[in-house]
Amino acid sequence: MREMKRYSIPLLFFLFGLLSHFWFVFSGTTLLLLGITSLLMGLFVWALSEILNIKKGSPEIVNLEEETFELQASNETLSANEQKETPSFSPYFQRKSTEDIIDDIQSKRAKTSFIDIVTTNRFPLPSEISQAVYYYPKSSQFHECLWQKKDLLIASEGDGLEIPELVSLRLWDGFVCPAEDGVVFLPLSTNGIIFGAVRIEFKEEFQSVAESSGESLLETWKPLSEALYDFYVFEKQKTNLKSLLYSQKTARNQAIESFAKKRTQTLVSLAFGKGQTHLALLLDDFLFEYSGLGVRLFENGNESFCLFIDSEDLNRFCKAIQFFADDADLNGLDCEIVMGFADSKAEGTKLENWFEKSTASLKESLSYLAA
Repeated sequence: MREMKRYSIPLLFFLFGLLSHFWFVFSGTTLLLLGITSLLMGLFVWALSEILNIKKGSPEIVNLEEETFELQASNETLSANEQKETPSFSPYFQRKSTEDIIDDIQSKRAKTSFIDIVTTNRFPLPSEISQAVYYYPKSSQFHECLWQKKDLLIASEGDGLEIPELVSLRLWDGFVCPAEDGVVFLPLSTNGIIFGAVRIEFKEEFQSVAESSGESLLETWKPLSEALYDFYVFEKQKTNLKSLLYSQKTARNQAIESFAKKRTQTLVSLAFGKGQTHLALLLDDFLFEYSGLGVRLFENGNESFCLFIDSEDLNRFCKAIQFFADDADLNGLDCEIVMGFADSKAEGTKLENWFEKSTASLKESLSYLAA
């Protein structure tokens, strides 16, 4: 019906012309012209209606394009979420022996702790001193890590300012060691424990007093030595210095803080396969430095270990553990890790029985594997 309405004008024009033809005498030529004119008018109306239909239809095309763009954006968001849910980890062992990795961990921790303490306790150098270079201890050697001018401290990787062997031996014995050109090597020690060393360089006009300034230099750097000692005592209290992991007592203190958090925390108990407990320090380093989780491992007695983690991160944690075990196997190291879990918000869970529930879960896992 709608299609017929648009042709009503040319149709009425033709009928009016036809009636006029009979009322007034016209020739056949005028009748032919009337028909052609009516057809052309009808063709014009048809073309005009088609153009209007195209213009009306164009927004539908735009909407289709917008829907396509939204679909693509949705797919990209979904892909990004999938990547978050499937974390990637870098190889940890990289064909190194466990001894080399443990040595690297010890060196890294000693250096990091030393730099943090020196930086926290920085002070302007006395006016007669031009610069100082700090060394942290590793095994029986001192390694350069910081350079100071006035109150400015800059990390360094070593630029040839090594401590001579004889001077190093005397520093380990706690002696101040004057050297040439106004240079003095000073041990950083308290209660007979050596925590590092500092190379002090006097300005040219004060080089003559360098050799006789040992006692005053010890007094100047005494606050730093005491800060290093306090850190040593603190670490000794909370860490097993043999395994370099946080102690069982520290785990109990951490449990109080974790259990009080509003978000659900999971206490994970872990055990390694027979003869594999030496991998605990490596797992601790991997979880804290390379997994993106930033969690630490605690000793939990009977060659078992534990850690505290936000329950929302549990999926990533389990994938990190699997990756660590697989990476160890690829590098020729047998690694079997068994775990038990206990949520802080689970029914019937209290601070007093949190460890008990997690340990019971670990025992169930061990029994299942043994069956």
